[in-house]
Amino acid sequence: MPAHGGVLEYLARNPHDALLLRDQPVPGVAALGVFNSGGPTMVALNLYLYGDQAAASAAVETPLWQAWMQARFPAPPETAQGA
Repeated sequence: MPAHGGVLEYLARNPHDALLLRDQPVPGVAALGVFNSGGPTMVALNLYLYGDQAAASAAVETPLWQAWMQARFPAPPETAQGA
């Protein structure tokens, strides 16, 4: 993954949320959160990229972040309906 840089704008422990104002590799915002949805714990990572290089950076970063999230926070197996 490319190096990332920015300023931590917001951090909370309950609920577990963070907001990073990115300046590297392209300007943007990274919003991260962990929360209990009444069942499994949910992890969310949202990246909002800005500027002329945003689309190209998103094309590169999206599959990398998806693989990173899946390796660390795999989706629970689906259960059979009516079981």
